[in-house]
Amino acid sequence: MQVLAPMTGLSLARVSNRQRGHRTQNHGCHIDAGSNPVASTIEEKKNVMNTTKKKPTARERSPARKTGAVTCESVGLDPALYASALRYLFDRPVPADNEAEWFWNMDEPNFEAMPLQWVHIQTVLFANSATDLEPYSDEQVGLGLNYVMSNGVSDVSHMVNDRSVPLAEAMRMMKALPALWRDCIGPRMGDAQQTESGKKRLGFACFNWFDAWPSFWSAKHLPEWRDAMWNVLCDMLSSPWRDVQMAALDSLADDGCYLERPEQVQALIEAFLRNLRGDEELRTFALHAASMNAQAATIHQTDK
Repeated sequence: MQVLAPMTGLSLARVSNRQRGHRTQNHGCHIDAGSNPVASTIEEKKNVMNTTKKKPTARERSPARKTGAVTCESVGLDPALYASALRYLFDRPVPADNEAEWFWNMDEPNFEAMPLQWVHIQTVLFANSATDLEPYSDEQVGLGLNYVMSNGVSDVSHMVNDRSVPLAEAMRMMKALPALWRDCIGPRMGDAQQTESGKKRLGFACFNWFDAWPSFWSAKHLPEWRDAMWNVLCDMLSSPWRDVQMAALDSLADDGCYLERPEQVQALIEAFLRNLRGDEELRTFALHAASMNAQAATIHQTDK
């Protein structure tokens, strides 16, 4: 994964097109998956959305769990700034096939916010995504989340790693992150009939979040971050939404070694497999994640 240096200050510097990209290897614990046909299947799955609907649908049910009373007031964020951020990120036209997304327009003004304010914006957004993003279409949500998570589009994902942001605030943001998957991304991905373009941008955010998101990568040396990331992936894997489970398994396959708990990762995947019924493709994904984790654990043990 290409990780850009954290940036401080007010403005968000957009990154040039050539700097976009996704991880092609696991730095420090790369595992050759060339002989494993599942690896190519995972890459294909990121680009081809599943057509199976998951019941109950998002519009027919309320979020299963609440993240707590996470509000602008509870984190010390100006509600007006938060409302402006929502409009900046999501109140955008969806471009036609031959048009570029709004964030590639070099004349687009930056959103003025300090690093800690951006962390607070993300905390409130993640915790309340089911309701706060309700006015926006799936494609608008996908566009806005891409801006938030991708270090190839903006530096928002670096803000939580800024020196001015207390660790406690970063952990509060991470505690809110599962709600984004459980209450927003999962229901939206599983709700509507898949079309060729209907979930293109939301699907990109779902299946590429942890490839393009440097927040954990930049802080993986800290045990608090490893614990927080572990909790996020555990919550995702226990989600009822198939695409969220897939994203978690993909992350465990690629980054599980950086959690530094191979036995727990293996036990988590094995428990998931025991409870899985009638989905051979998802079973194959889980077995691949278990295999990659076992290989990574062996490599780490050898390096010690």
